[in-house]
Amino acid sequence: MLSPGGRWCSVFPFAGEADVRCTFMEVIDYEDYCWYLLKHDGKLFLDGNYNHSAFGYDFMIQLNETEEQVFKEKGRDYIHGLYHEIQYSAPILKDSKSEFKNRKVPKEFAVLAGKACEVWNKKHGKHG
Repeated sequence: MLSPGGRWCSVFPFAGEADVRCTFMEVIDYEDYCWYLLKHDGKLFLDGNYNHSAFGYDFMIQLNETEEQVFKEKGRDYIHGLYHEIQYSAPILKDSKSEFKNRKVPKEFAVLAGKACEVWNKKHGKHG
């Protein structure tokens, strides 16, 4: 269940009582109409808006350890470059050889990111 504010909550029943566990995803950085960098449970995620001709789609990956380290060293310029690398590799195409093709996060993370981005956009007067 998704609660307001971008929290993903699961209910686990224990001996007749409900244990609700919530996690939070937050926007760390943003590039107009391109990407969001998000953090969840200490991990970084890149949620991008990609286009190929008239076809647009969202694609979200979790940064691996190397990518996180390079981001720490180079900052948002690295994230913007990674966004373009994903864009030009076309990971959603059936015959794509993209190294990112199998790194798309599960739908639950995309839902959580969508809510976090919505909250962030509203707070900062952005339109995504």
